[in-house]
Amino acid sequence: MSLVVAEQEVFAIHDVCSHSAVSLSEGEVDGCTVMCWLHDSRFDLCTGEPLDRTTSLLSGPTLPATASVCWIRPHSWLPNGAPSR
Repeated sequence: MSLVVAEQEVFAIHDVCSHSAVSLSEGEVDGCTVMCWLHDSRFDLCTGEPLDRTTSLLSGPTLPATASVCWIRPHSWLPNGAPSR
């Protein structure tokens, strides 16, 4: 998991690029986009959608952290493994 500050918001994302399995937290943030440092794959922080054809959706949700405190728990800690917003 990685917390990303973009456009005055904080997003929680799965910290693995779906294209090359490297850490996205080492990449660059531009507006509401995070870019993988290895192959320049780009993702929309609001939706997790890839912005390039060679990349698939980020695994796991991207969540805006709208409160002053953001608790992040792996899916295995949630009832029935269901994601929570």
